[in-house]
Formats: sequence, C-alpha cells, structure tokens
Amino acid sequence: MLLVFVFVDHPISYIAILAGVILLFPFVLTVISHLFRPVLTYVFGYGGTLAVQNLQNQIGRNANTSAILAVGIAVILLLGAAVDSAPDGYEREIRSTYGGDVRISSESPWSPENTSELEAYEEVKEVHELVEATPITWKTVHGEYRQFSVLSVSSGNVPLYDHPDQTLNNKLLEQPSVLLGNRAFDEWGGKIGESIVMNTPDGKQELEVIGNVTTSHYSGYVAFMEHGHMNEAFGWEGSFDLLLSLEEESYSFPTKVWDDFRHHLSGVETVEDEIRSTTSAISEMYSLIYVLMIMMVGLASIGTANTILMNTVERTSEISTMRGIGFTVSQVKRMILAEGLLIGIAGVVGGVITGVLLIFTASRSELMEGFLFFQIPVSYVLIAVITGLVFSQLASWSAASHASNIKLQSSLKEG
Repeated sequence: MLLVFVFVDHPISYIAILAGVILLFPFVLTVISHLFRPVLTYVFGYGGTLAVQNLQNQIGRNANTSAILAVGIAVILLLGAAVDSAPDGYEREIRSTYGGDVRISSESPWSPENTSELEAYEEVKEVHELVEATPITWKTVHGEYRQFSVLSVSSGNVPLYDHPDQTLNNKLLEQPSVLLGNRAFDEWGGKIGESIVMNTPDGKQELEVIGNVTTSHYSGYVAFMEHGHMNEAFGWEGSFDLLLSLEEESYSFPTKVWDDFRHHLSGVETVEDEIRSTTSAISEMYSLIYVLMIMMVGLASIGTANTILMNTVERTSEISTMRGIGFTVSQVKRMILAEGLLIGIAGVVGGVITGVLLIFTASRSELMEGFLFFQIPVSYVLIAVITGLVFSQLASWSAASHASNIKLQSSLKEG
C-alpha cells in the first residue's frame, strides 16, 4: 500500500516509498534468488544451489542488508537524475524570462539617441529599456528587513517572468503594485493581495503584491513593477540597462557594442553567458555524484560483509560437516561468494527499481516542475551495477576466507 504514494505529490511520499520497498525486500530477495538460481548453479556449481537455500534460512537479516544497499543506490540515482535534468531546466527558464538575447549596462542613463543608434544595427531586432532599482529595502511580515532589486516591465516587452496568468502586466498598469519572484515571495511570508512595505526613493510605501512569479533574474529573489509607475510613484528615474533581441545569434555583436559605446559602457551579457554562469557549477557535480555512489555502495558493503560473516560463523559446524562428507575448500568458498553475490544483485536490482520510482515521483511533483524530467540516468545505473556487484564480492571474500580456515576436527567435536 505504501507504494501508492508514487502518485501522491507530497514530501512524505519519498519516505513512504522507501519504507514500502524495505518491507517488500524479503519477497524481492526470494524472487531474485529463484530467478538467478540456474545462473548461480552454472557459475558456482552445487555451491550456488546451497547459497540460495542458506539465504532463505536467514531471509530477514539478508533482506535488510540488501535493502540498505538498495536505498543508498535509489537515493543517489534520484540525486543524479536531478543533476542531469537541472541544466536543461535552468536553460529553458533563463531563455524564457531573460527578456532578450543581450543585456547591456551603462555607467550613465541611456539616451533616446543611444537607443536609436542601437536599433540601427542590422543584427538588432528590438531594444527595450530595463529599469533596475537597487538596492531596495523591504520588510517581511515578521518585521525583518531585507534588500532586493525591483525591475521594470512593460506590456509590449519580452517577458521577464513566467506565470500562467497572462493579464498580470495589465494589472500592474492599474495602480502601483508589484510582482514578487518565488524566493522573494517565500521570504516575505505574506499572501497575494496583501501589501509589502518598501523604502523607495520617495519614502516608505505599501505596495500591493498581485502575484508570485517564476523568473531567472536573481534566482527569483526580485520584484517587478510597471515601467511607468517606477518613474512616477516609485520615484526611480533613468535606465542604465537595455535588453536587446537579435535577429540571429551573433558572436561579434558584443565586441561591436563595446567599440561603439566604450566611453560609458559597463557591461555586456548575453543569454548564453547567463546560462553558462548558472549551469557551470551544476555540471561540475557529475564527478561528485559518481564518488558518492561508490562511497554509498562501499559503506553498504560493510554491512554485507558483517552479515555474511555472521551467517558463516553460525554455520561453522554445518560447514565442517560438509567438509567431512567431501566438500572441498574451494566449493565452500564459492558457496559463500554466491551468497554475497545474491545479496548484491538483489540490492542493485531493488535499488535501480526504487530509484526509478523516486525519479518518477519527483518528476510529477509541483516543486520540481520544469527542473526534473522523468529520465533514467544510465551512467549512474551502470556505476551502481558494477560497484554493487564488485563490492559485494569483496565483502563476502573475508567470510569465505574465514570458512576455508575452519579446523575440521575441532569444529566437529564442538558441534
């Protein structure tokens, strides 16, 4: 029943899914043991058949050990899928809310002559003013003071934010009011329709918050106001930034602008620069995820080693009897290695399936909308399979060595 939470959009769903998988793991280990029994018998001989029987005798302990490995793999796969999807999600958000292709900043306000000169460039399709009032001090509903930027928007300009309600710009025209980015809205702590207190150039004002929008500007820690109200009611004059839309991507355009406006130009940033700046840190996390995967499997394998060693010690007299009726040392070793391999296979298979369930759940959640898409991170799955099987064999090797060193006569006497 807990697996039904796959279709529930709530943080508790992830805990419920993991709990459900752990409870199901005795069944999972039993099924996988019977499915792989012919393969184990072929590879390890009769020791492979005995390994399946031995695991069933301590199914609870072995299933818990395998479940720990599975949970670790599943969580890392979810994290890996998020890291894989995030750059694409950020790129889409930046392109849709950047406001153009190039943002140019000046040390002095742009004049109408400057705007006309830029519009004359053959690469330029549109030029729009961007007024940025910064830093603006504002107060949360709890009375704490914060600072952010307030950007101007106009109905005819390329959008600086994303929201299902296409009439928000018209609402901004009606009276001095603001839209808050997601992070700023959460920090503020109020509700849509309430007023936010801001210290503006014209003094302290209470402005109605008419919406909560998604934007790439300042990672959502920003506010938006209609261009005309910023000049009149807000008291902020002059535009030091321009947003340009180009006919097509031009690598030489930034250099040309620097040459023509070098006396007062302070910066030129393209949408590609913003995308690279935002996603570069995420892209560098790929190697970290690989390391975390190997570490997680390695730590889980310590539990595997302890479990198999406990199973072996408890069966000391049984192993001695097997040796006494003709089992060789190598056959005993192969039997224990097969047990470790089965635990590893169950953990890897269960972990991959659980990871897929977690990724599916996260891709449907409102919180991860636009940033995590349902995809199986194949490279991380391969790492999980390889490291899971290798470490499980290394973990069972110590128990196999212990079994091979059991003294036959003394063990039989004790038994």
